[in-house]
Amino acid sequence: MMNVLEADADHYAALGLPSEEEGLKLSEKEIHRAYKRKAFELHPDKNPGDEEANRKFQKLQSSYEVLKDDKRRKLYDDRLRVKILKRRQQQQQERRRRASSRAGHVAAAAAAEVEVDDESIERLAREYVQRKKQDMDGGKKKKTTVDEEGQRRLQEIRELIIKQKIAAAAR
Repeated sequence: MMNVLEADADHYAALGLPSEEEGLKLSEKEIHRAYKRKAFELHPDKNPGDEEANRKFQKLQSSYEVLKDDKRRKLYDDRLRVKILKRRQQQQQERRRRASSRAGHVAAAAAAEVEVDDESIERLAREYVQRKKQDMDGGKKKKTTVDEEGQRRLQEIRELIIKQKIAAAAR
């Protein structure tokens, strides 16, 4: 006899009935009718050339035994509900993981697309050297220069572009 808690057993499908949530809603009468139809189809006397006929018919009987007994069916249905819930949670986690991964790729792509031309790099290098010289001069010239303000604004613009590209890709 088939174990009620057998993980891979789908007793509803064995009787040719809808599985999972749809199967949980079936009445005893519907289950009995499905069993009769399937038993007639799978009975070893109706399939004399099929070597697997006995095994198939026994599996059918075992599934019917589980579904016709109220306590065993309730236990089986409870396990089925847990299985359905776990699968949904896994699917949600997978969707979140994929969305997070896509967002990461979009952010990296957006950051890579922000172009910095040679002129900007040279200007930034000049500013860096100028700041280093000022630091070595004893810090006499600590005012923010126009170039430093431009650099700060350039960085803000880059960050804004990246945010806009990420937001556009998320839609």
